[in-house]
Amino acid sequence: MTAPQQQVPPRTETEYIQAVAILLAAGGTLAATETALVALMAPLKLSLTAIRTALRLAASAKMSPQFMLAVQKSSRGGPVQITAGSQKRYQAAYLITAAKRIHKAELRAGLSPKKQDPDLDTNQALAARHKPVTTERLSEKTEAAKDAQRAEALKQEKLFLELHKRAQVAREKAAIKSELALKQHGKVLGWYAVQDGTASAECAAAHGHNFNAGKRPIIGYPGSVHPYCRCNPGPAWADNQPVDIVVHSLIKKKERAL
Repeated sequence: MTAPQQQVPPRTETEYIQAVAILLAAGGTLAATETALVALMAPLKLSLTAIRTALRLAASAKMSPQFMLAVQKSSRGGPVQITAGSQKRYQAAYLITAAKRIHKAELRAGLSPKKQDPDLDTNQALAARHKPVTTERLSEKTEAAKDAQRAEALKQEKLFLELHKRAQVAREKAAIKSELALKQHGKVLGWYAVQDGTASAECAAAHGHNFNAGKRPIIGYPGSVHPYCRCNPGPAWADNQPVDIVVHSLIKKKERAL
């Protein structure tokens, strides 16, 4: 009998995102997912509270009913199917980043000790028996202040969650538009940006070029490049240079300029 292979723990950010995405896609209960997630993310040395909170926030970012219906009706290997398949990776990326942000906020506020002292709970219990009333009141005030700091940290993180949800909705809408364009114009589609001088560099570069609807462009489908993206898919242009080549060239130029 062959011995079972040991699971190699993730080492890079990409590996963590992939591992967490697989875990989220498994469809286990929240409690089971939390247990597995805590074990998976143990090498990152994040607090249990940070991981639990991030998981619950990430779990609230679900696909819209409209998009779920579109998935059922969509063609295999089309924009909608591709986008649906990538949503767990985006969800995983948000979860990991959120856990790190929450943990840092805890450290700044003194809510999460950097080192775990095994005798800490015992020492505190012994000291509690002999502490004067004044100390007890100060302790209550300190705990109230910490609760307020936790609430503020959660409030700030919910702003990031809202951005994550908006980006998800934009990706869903863009995928549906590209799916409809695929049915109308075929697999090779043209990229159409609004030509009013306010388009982003990536959108302006993609305009006038084509992309394969069965392969998500490196900047996403038209309409999902950034929060204010107004691009649309349409019939293929006469130009044969793909969107990805043009945009990749632009990205490289930006990197060299840094």
